[in-house]
Amino acid sequence: MAMSQADAQRRRLSVSQHNEGAGFSKRVSLSTETDEERSRKVSELGLQRYMDNHKAIYIGTRTDRELHKKKEFAEKDAEVICSPALGGVANNTVEFAKQYAKDAGFGYSSRKGKKPDAPNQDSYCIFIVEGLFTFYAVFDGHGPSGHYVSEIARKTLMKCFLTKLADSNCTVEQALTDSFHDTHKHVELTNTCEDENIRTDISGTTCTVVYHDAKNDAVYIAHVGDSRSIILKKTGPGDKLEATALTEDHKPELTHERSRIESANPPGRVIFDGYYNYRVFCADGMYPGLNMSRAIGDITAHKKCGLIATPEIKKLDLRRESESASELVLLLCTDGVWEFINNEEIPSYNLGTTAKCGKPDYTHKIGQIVQESYNRWMKDSDNEISDDITGIVVNLKLPDR
Repeated sequence: MAMSQADAQRRRLSVSQHNEGAGFSKRVSLSTETDEERSRKVSELGLQRYMDNHKAIYIGTRTDRELHKKKEFAEKDAEVICSPALGGVANNTVEFAKQYAKDAGFGYSSRKGKKPDAPNQDSYCIFIVEGLFTFYAVFDGHGPSGHYVSEIARKTLMKCFLTKLADSNCTVEQALTDSFHDTHKHVELTNTCEDENIRTDISGTTCTVVYHDAKNDAVYIAHVGDSRSIILKKTGPGDKLEATALTEDHKPELTHERSRIESANPPGRVIFDGYYNYRVFCADGMYPGLNMSRAIGDITAHKKCGLIATPEIKKLDLRRESESASELVLLLCTDGVWEFINNEEIPSYNLGTTAKCGKPDYTHKIGQIVQESYNRWMKDSDNEISDDITGIVVNLKLPDR
């Protein structure tokens, strides 16, 4: 049987073959929120100590109530939680979050790809505690229950990290590493649940986290998978922004990643799929066909193919970076962006600031990148398929900072 154009393009996605119609019966209740429900969410996300005593805002996606029926390129459902000092329940709106983001110099977007049988499997979360820290994260789920795994990771990882960070003996790097591992363990335990539609054995998620320690002017970037982060720098008023990668996509063909996979017990195999990607397979069969070498979830690949959930971590000293840069803009996106837009193109989207424009609307700016990514997916696939597309952009050095 001849392969259709859509079949060929689907090879660009993270898992080579799976039943995308499975696992979508689990729906999310979005009834009118009560004070009790809001309190439960604050506790579930581990935000209590910050929401009670600081100006703080949480912005995060939640699984679309329409699941796979949500229209292509529609924005993913999101929730906003503000501390009493920021207006509390009265300001828990998308409109307030957008205005807050503009004033604070960041923007975000998550759009559903053209995948008729699947929901948006990307997730993101943003948590700002004024004067203390900011936490940004993007997750790109894959496999039949990828939306479920990215949702678990969104809810679990930041809470684990903040809990561990509260321990004075724990470094930021150790707190990040432990939180990735603990989130993976949580996903693994979920695989034993009674709902057979949830398949975390063959579903997982990438994760890229940025933690900005405002007190110490340090930024930490931790990641597994291929949701990439870059930083844009401008050294002078007349210079252009230049892009530098902060993460390296965890691909199985990388020498050190391939070596780990092939020497694991039991060993995995790394095979080119004949289209675009090298993929990870078990020794005893042509599965799971994953095109990344690290992820949260994917329990079978962890147990049988040498996959790991250990993040690579990078630290930036903002004081030192600021000495040689008049602009510092950070971008983290799922591979829905990076499939057709390379790092060097990003500066052309004018993500910096100028004396005339002051504080730009970064949600609009990230929206332009997301839109262009979608357009390129459509052009490449003859309007048949697109991955989900998510991005967060942060200006680390606004004019009045």
